[in-house]
Amino acid sequence: MARSENWAQDVITCDLCVKPSQQFCNSCQVSLCNVCVRKHREESHSLSHDVVPFLHRKIQMALPECREHPGQRCEAHCNNCNQSACIKCILSGLHKGHAAEELSKTHERKVQKRIKETQLITTKIIPNYQKKDVEIETTMSEAKLECDHFGKENVRLKQMWHQEVDNIFDRVDTLSKSLLDKNLGPLRKYQEKIRNLIFEMTETVKQNEQILKANKVTQVNILSSNLKKYQEVPEKIMFKMPPHISNLIPGNEYGIGIGNFKATLLLKSNTTSTSVLSSSTTSQGLAQLLDDPRLIATIHTDYPSVKSIACLGIREAWISGSKDRIRFVDINGSVKNTISSNFPGECMPGDITVTKMGNLLFSNNSHEGGTVKIAKNELVEIRIQLSSKMFSGGLCYTRSGDILVHIIDDCFDGNTLHKISRYRGQKIVQEIETDEQRKHIFEPNTMETFVSLILKPVVVLDRTGQVRFRYDGTPARSKQRFNPGCIVTDCLGQIIVTDSKNECLHILDQNGQFLKCLVGCSLEKPFGLSVDGLGRLWVGSSSSGKVRVIEYLNGS
Repeated sequence: MARSENWAQDVITCDLCVKPSQQFCNSCQVSLCNVCVRKHREESHSLSHDVVPFLHRKIQMALPECREHPGQRCEAHCNNCNQSACIKCILSGLHKGHAAEELSKTHERKVQKRIKETQLITTKIIPNYQKKDVEIETTMSEAKLECDHFGKENVRLKQMWHQEVDNIFDRVDTLSKSLLDKNLGPLRKYQEKIRNLIFEMTETVKQNEQILKANKVTQVNILSSNLKKYQEVPEKIMFKMPPHISNLIPGNEYGIGIGNFKATLLLKSNTTSTSVLSSSTTSQGLAQLLDDPRLIATIHTDYPSVKSIACLGIREAWISGSKDRIRFVDINGSVKNTISSNFPGECMPGDITVTKMGNLLFSNNSHEGGTVKIAKNELVEIRIQLSSKMFSGGLCYTRSGDILVHIIDDCFDGNTLHKISRYRGQKIVQEIETDEQRKHIFEPNTMETFVSLILKPVVVLDRTGQVRFRYDGTPARSKQRFNPGCIVTDCLGQIIVTDSKNECLHILDQNGQFLKCLVGCSLEKPFGLSVDGLGRLWVGSSSSGKVRVIEYLNGS
């Protein structure tokens, strides 16, 4: 009902105002109210207006006013000029002698033409375009499927290439950072010396100004001059970076090197035309093992036994032991921070490591299961929560940002299952099960393998969990049975293992070949182990609680 009323009201509204219309101009086809009739006549005073009551209106074509002859309506159409014209224009005006016809016929012809065009667009042209649209959509779908297939193949090739490329560039990056840390030490000392001299000279200037202002003969006479000392600027220490070499032979060979380390990628093709990327690297690195390692520092802790160490930078490290607190100390033994790792019902920390952002990660266990926690700005929160009957052990924070966790699963059948889980955030992306107990986990610089330490031999696994090699300590010919504790890898990819019974460190190359045993340097039942930014070893004692910093490479 409301719709009918609105429609009726809309029909009889005056075209010049909002009042209901009672009149209608047949000449102009305009609805008018009684008040606006006069206004309409005045606005078009030159034309005649057939104004009638609204109910007597005639629906007809409204003829336009002639531009040349005011008061005349155009009843004709000039075909030559393609415009409307009045009778005067046709007989004696601008359109005299031109072909003309009645405007109504022209209008009707154009209306019919427009109707035909509309029908053609509706019945043929639009369907044709719609058909093309469907064809395009089909082509796009096929292109997406083909692109997806190409993408999957690209991922496969990318993994194959990156497996080799990442190994090389991670090695170069590690060596580069090691060199940077090595050079920054002397540069920092040089900068400290310069700043001390600046401070000393500033104080001298102030002292001189005060003495001169006081104008006392005695003070001036006893004043000693350091001008000669200040004029001799300490010799500048240069940053020594070995040459960075790279060469490209497109489609054949790619090479990169830094110092004595060199690597080459060769692109080969086999009989099936599958691209295979292989690499070769020199065995010589920037640093070499010292014949006589040097003891740099001895750090006294309040732990009876040091279990784990995680270095941060070149002078600091997190240390955990046989207490429920993890301490952050510098190379001088000063405690910079302490994190409580033990909440009600929990045990001491199992293992510690640091993220690439410098945050502490540590494993912890309670009757509710194991956890991996992270300490940020002295706030401790749970990063990984294991289910009941599952406990966390060794930890490793990988270069890709994943976390490797040794998990001990006490199964319902009474058996104990050991596995290494790779976490990406909260999600497990890989699990490697084994019946052997992994105590500590570490990732070599190659990134293609990770190392795990079990009760007696050292085992190196690839990323799929397959054993690459084992080391049981036999090549070292030690007096006591091999008793591994912690494990790390250095900038050369060498594997270093603590051996508390023989009070030494076993050093292997990245292929598991025994190189030497590091002895001396006051090692006492070595267990905890880490490498700092200068490539020095931080070794924790399981008997005295001391940590010894040892320089064992000539390039560290």
